[in-house]
Amino acid sequence: MEHLGWLGAAIIAIGGCAASTGDGGEQQSVPSADAGAEDAGPTGIFGDSGGAACTIGMPDRTCTPGANAGCTTGTQSCQLPQQHGEIKSGVWGDCTCACTPGAKTFATPGSFTFTVPNFKTLKVEAWGGGGGGQGARQTGSPTAGGASSFNATLVAGGGESGDSRNGGAASGGGTNTTGGQGGPAIYYPQLGGQAAGGDAPLGGAGGAGVRHALDACSGGDGNDGVAPGGGGASDWACEGQWQIGQGWGETGGGGGGGAYTTRTYSTSELMVGSVVTIVVGAGGLGSRGEQTSGSGGGGRNPGYYTGGDGAAGQVKVEWTCP
Repeated sequence: MEHLGWLGAAIIAIGGCAASTGDGGEQQSVPSADAGAEDAGPTGIFGDSGGAACTIGMPDRTCTPGANAGCTTGTQSCQLPQQHGEIKSGVWGDCTCACTPGAKTFATPGSFTFTVPNFKTLKVEAWGGGGGGQGARQTGSPTAGGASSFNATLVAGGGESGDSRNGGAASGGGTNTTGGQGGPAIYYPQLGGQAAGGDAPLGGAGGAGVRHALDACSGGDGNDGVAPGGGGASDWACEGQWQIGQGWGETGGGGGGGAYTTRTYSTSELMVGSVVTIVVGAGGLGSRGEQTSGSGGGGRNPGYYTGGDGAAGQVKVEWTCP
């Protein structure tokens, strides 16, 4: 060092290591004070650019990526080992978004926001709400199920009410399947019953259409659809001239099932970090039908038979990691 003078000392300082000779005469490299500061591990320098010094074998550390990275927390790894005697030195790689595979289901009717996580593939499935069942000799009308959607472009329509009975329609997916149709309104000689609600494809069943013997003039509320997306069944009632032994069961129409759609996104189609709106469609309400044959009466309209309600829709998001 004495022969190098001030210029040699400066060169060694800039290089970030000082040369020393061991017992065997072999030169070894040791990190400088500045490199040691960069080597601080999980609490070290943060940023989207790598390049700071590190020692190979150190664990990955948490970092904060750049504003356009699509996530708020990432990781850095110590990379590019170089042998300097007995010490391997490297540099921290770029800060990359952390990724954890997962799934999330939205099953409550309403509007929600979803921040797109870091992912490799992201699959979305959506079901529309089921339509409400029709009440025999109804007062008012049943309502249709609401549409469910992801990012406003993937849409599963709600089932129509028991007045029209059609299943919902879907659009925007790789697979788009129409909901099942509700059963028709029928008069049953000597037999009572309910018109079943339509099924939601790969989802909930429609409210069951149950048949009843008319040994006495009676009736009941329709069965509700099963989530996600099953249509409500009609109510059931009867009319009869029991003095001559004749009676007829009567029923409204079953509500249509919600539609089903699915799509798998890549990162070129859906930006990591973007905020997407998710809508879950509500189930339709069954209409009020005939007055009950007995006193009182239960259900949503006491004293009257009522068509079954359609079930709410659903949106399910599932993602994998690189």
